[in-house]
Amino acid sequence: MLHGLIAGVITKAASSAGLSPSELASRLVRLDQPVRRREHPLHPKVYAALQVLAVEALTPDVSLPTIASRIAVSPWHLSRLLKMETGQRFWAHVRRIRLLEAERILAGSSKSVKEVSAAVGYKNAASLSRDFYRHFGLWPTAWRRQHQIASATHLDNSWPQSDIRRP
Repeated sequence: MLHGLIAGVITKAASSAGLSPSELASRLVRLDQPVRRREHPLHPKVYAALQVLAVEALTPDVSLPTIASRIAVSPWHLSRLLKMETGQRFWAHVRRIRLLEAERILAGSSKSVKEVSAAVGYKNAASLSRDFYRHFGLWPTAWRRQHQIASATHLDNSWPQSDIRRP
C-alpha cells in the first residue's frame, strides 16, 4: 500500500515537473548531498578560526579551547567543523603555519634551529626538527644548506650571458 502511494506521488511529481520518474528519483538522490549556499567556500566559524589561528599559531600556548572561545564556539564543534570543511584537524593547521614560518626564518636568517623553534612556538628544537623533516623531507639544517646552495646557484645563473666580456 505505502509503496504504491510513494510510486504514485513520484509519478505525479515527475509529470508536473516534466521529468520521467527515474530522472526525478536521480535528482532526489542528489538532494541528500550537502548543499552549500555560502559565498565563501568555508563555514564562517572555520574562516574566523583560521584567521585567529594565523596569528595565534606561533605562540607556544595555543590550544583548541583558546581559539574556540575567541570565536564563540565549543572546542568539540570547532574541531568537527575544521575536519569537515578543510579535511585537517586543528593541530595539523597549527603545525603547517609554524612550519611555513620556520621555513621563512631559516631561509632569511642565520638563527639556530633552537632559536627558530622558539620563534615559531615549539617548546623544543627536537619537535620542530621532527615535524620539519616529516613535512619537507629534510632536517632544518640540511634544508637551509640546500636552500643557500640553490640561492647561490640561482644568483650565479641570473647574469645575462651577453654582459660577459671575453678577452
